[in-house]
Amino acid sequence: MITERTNIRMESIFSDDKAHRFLLRRSWGKEGKIATVIMINPSDADYLITDVTTMSVYNGLARLGEYAAVNIVNLYSLVIIAFINITAPSSATKEPTI
Repeated sequence: MITERTNIRMESIFSDDKAHRFLLRRSWGKEGKIATVIMINPSDADYLITDVTTMSVYNGLARLGEYAAVNIVNLYSLVIIAFINITAPSSATKEPTI
């Protein structure tokens, strides 16, 4: 049996009203490169909640094996939360009425 343990440090920096996120940081090792990933705008991901995009970044860098941390920053700091109803047909797919 193999037991593996690690300490993962997570940090997020938001404005006081949490409307803007300035930094999302995760570190999982002491030795290795630190990646900086620049995205367009932040989601509501924080030090504890991870969205699909940030999870993909973490997993990709961890699999490379040479990184020990990542800083995620954005061109725009305003937190955008978009909810898309994928079950409702869009107007573009509706049959025209005659």
